Amino acid sequence: MKIYPEIVKIYSTDGRVAEKNFDLSREIGLDDLASLRITEDETGVFYPELYAARDISLKYVEIIFPLSDYSDETYYYNAALSTNDVTSVLKFSPETRDSMKDLILLKDKKSDENFSLGLVTAHRFYTVININPEYVSILYDMEDKTVKRDTTLALERFIFGDEGEYSFLERYSATAARLNDARPLVDLPVGWCSWSCYYGDVNSEKIERVISQMAGIPGTDLVQIDDGWQKNGSFCGEWYYDETKFPQGLKPLADLAEKNGKTFGLWLSPLIITESSEHYESLKRMIKTDVVTLRPGDTNAHPFDFDNEEFYAHLKKTFKRMRYEYGAKYFKLDFLMSSVRRYVDDCTPVRFESDYRCALLRKAFTAIREAVGDDAVLLSCGAPMLECAGIFDAQRASCDIIWGKGKHLPSYWQIMQNTAKTVLYRSFYNKTVFLNDPDGLVIRDYDRGDGFDCKYSEARLWATAVAFSGGSVLLNEEFENLSPARKELFTQLIPPLGIAGKVVDMFEYPQPTRAYVKVDDNTAFLALFNYSDKLADMDFDLSEIDMEGSFIFKCWEKQYAGYGCEIHEENISPHGAVMYLLKKPCDRPGFVCSDINVFMGVNMFEENCDDNGNTAVGIKERYKKFLKPTTKIYMYYPDKSAIPDDVRIIESVKDGALTEKQL
Repeated sequence: MKIYPEIVKIYSTDGRVAEKNFDLSREIGLDDLASLRITEDETGVFYPELYAARDISLKYVEIIFPLSDYSDETYYYNAALSTNDVTSVLKFSPETRDSMKDLILLKDKKSDENFSLGLVTAHRFYTVININPEYVSILYDMEDKTVKRDTTLALERFIFGDEGEYSFLERYSATAARLNDARPLVDLPVGWCSWSCYYGDVNSEKIERVISQMAGIPGTDLVQIDDGWQKNGSFCGEWYYDETKFPQGLKPLADLAEKNGKTFGLWLSPLIITESSEHYESLKRMIKTDVVTLRPGDTNAHPFDFDNEEFYAHLKKTFKRMRYEYGAKYFKLDFLMSSVRRYVDDCTPVRFESDYRCALLRKAFTAIREAVGDDAVLLSCGAPMLECAGIFDAQRASCDIIWGKGKHLPSYWQIMQNTAKTVLYRSFYNKTVFLNDPDGLVIRDYDRGDGFDCKYSEARLWATAVAFSGGSVLLNEEFENLSPARKELFTQLIPPLGIAGKVVDMFEYPQPTRAYVKVDDNTAFLALFNYSDKLADMDFDLSEIDMEGSFIFKCWEKQYAGYGCEIHEENISPHGAVMYLLKKPCDRPGFVCSDINVFMGVNMFEENCDDNGNTAVGIKERYKKFLKPTTKIYMYYPDKSAIPDDVRIIESVKDGALTEKQL
């Protein structure tokens, strides 16, 4: 699809609309309203600049990419509006009317042509991408503010192209990371979060018990308390611990966590307050009158006023207390989108006087970062994504895995499907713009009354999606109440691989059933997902991911499944997933894998080969604590005569043999 921006519209507050055709080689004057120039740099980034020749109040600026010549087999990827919204691939039709933030991908499957468009900054203007049967457009919200005469405004930058979707996504994430000075978290958080097991029912005794439990699980490094630790509800405005739940305070828990090698984390929703908080009246001077609906039944929630400089001092004071008095070093910050967008009146915006809303949102984020320091971790949740880039270390990459029990709510299985596909669709952010957090590992086999009571196959499907996220692994369970098989789903993910998977077909409809992780040219993981209600057979040609001629292992079962160029898996459980390691043999003896975890040890073992072709294999020093008496490694010997006497040949493969040896 050779699509270019061809039309620009400027909407003034008084109802006038100026529209002109243009090309990228010249500035476009739009009557007496303003003029627009779009320049391209050497990296393919487009810089729109709006110039006002006189004082003028503006509502929107829109850059339009007309669509034509697409078939009835055209699909588009909707990236959604926030971290906790579900992403989808949808069929493009004459009825399509949709909006999203940050990026869109289109593919005509008949012609195999692509069009992709992505915003790469969100520094000042709240900007969405719209699609309808006639065009795709970038719509900048100018918020009815007056642009002064002789003023030039740098609008948010964007890229577009017709390359393959994965090439575009790699270019997009690299560009967004560069232009936002991204700071993705390097070390993957592994541990525990309280939300989906205790919800608000947390206290000192429970957290002490969890710290002790996590201390006994090698590779865990985080204990994070979610909502419920504070007084006066979820949106209290002033954040102090509840003395009845934590009579000794939070600092002793933080110290205990640190003593056991764990980071201590807290949840906050710092930009919203409800009238039910006892602090509402004392903070009222800092609060907007706008009402934002946060959850069903909420009618009295308000954002703080970003025009009020006193609020930023209040924000810094709050987070310095969390960081230095309470001892938290990891912060999950929630409902951030609600401070700039109402959830009533058709999601109309919250606006401010002193600047555009995204600029002020980032000002609030920056105040938090300054308060906690660069060594603390900030995780965005319920947030616009690009607006957080360069300030936050990590982002939620999906909706919550549990929404609660109710006839009006989706079932846990519907939510799990949506969450799994969203995690896979957002893999391109991981370790470039942010570290991705796929939400909690919820794998219980008992009913807590919240509507989540999954079968083992479903728990393993979700664990596989978490493994393929490449990001955080946080158990949201009462560990002592899990069966051994469910506990193993957690421990098998440690240490995480840290490489995000990709879906094999980005435009598989209605959801992706195949995903892969490429570790290197000779090593990959593959997952097959059966979302149906029946047993299913699935075939996969390894050439689709350039891994033909590989040893094949079933990762959860720790079974060698042979050597070849294709996989035929029979009777995959309903609502289940199968995960494979694929390893191409080398022309010398070498390490293949181990049964040490679901990633088959590929991230834990190392090998050294001397000049005589002898290969020494060992576990990396930091992972020796994971070794068990029964741990096995699998080696490949091209020359069968080189196989030691104490190694049992499992199966001859091609011109060599795969062998098993217990450490």
